[in-house]
Amino acid sequence: MITRTKRTKRDFYENLFFSVLLIVLIFAIVGFLVVSNIRASKKRGELQSQIQTLKKEIQSLEDKKKELTGRAGESNNGEFLEREARERFNLQKPGEEVVTIVPFEKSGESKSEEGKNKKSWWNILGF
Repeated sequence: MITRTKRTKRDFYENLFFSVLLIVLIFAIVGFLVVSNIRASKKRGELQSQIQTLKKEIQSLEDKKKELTGRAGESNNGEFLEREARERFNLQKPGEEVVTIVPFEKSGESKSEEGKNKKSWWNILGF
């Protein structure tokens, strides 16, 4: 009878060991799957935001394409070509005068020129 009791205890411990091992393996597998799911979800979110950004970029490029297509059709017009030649190359028709507007000189630039003139006068006078 003693051998039977020892064997029963031994079987009990073996069953307990394998049960604990099986539970640990199940938790490890479930943990791995949870972590993998979280990573996949995060990656999916990043890709969705990238898709949205690219869709906006596509829309803006399509709008630009429509604008450029319209301008291309307009460029065949003689008036458009004449206006662009006048604006870009300062061309004129015979008998016309072209007026160019020069930007106003900043006060800091004129003061530096006055200082240079004074220095040159001082150099001429020998001071």
